[in-house]
Amino acid sequence: MSVGRRFLQQFHKLLSCIGLLLLLYTAVRIYFLLYNQPLFPAISYHEGIRIFCQGLQQDLVSLLLLNSPVIFLIMAADLIRTRKRPEKYLANHPG
Repeated sequence: MSVGRRFLQQFHKLLSCIGLLLLLYTAVRIYFLLYNQPLFPAISYHEGIRIFCQGLQQDLVSLLLLNSPVIFLIMAADLIRTRKRPEKYLANHPG
């Protein structure tokens, strides 16, 4: 399997995980709004949609920033795994 194909598979997994987390965060935000509805003033439909879109944008940025080191390490580990390991050569070396 080529490196590009593996990268696309990992990228697809990454996007699906981020999408799932964004759905989870949105569900938590909706639950929070419904549970604490008496504490919020009446807002219009358009203002509510704008607030939720800005919340999604904030969640996406925070997910990418917080998880970028982990994402980089996972993708780098896959590239390292495809190379031949030096232990094979060291084990066969007499001395």
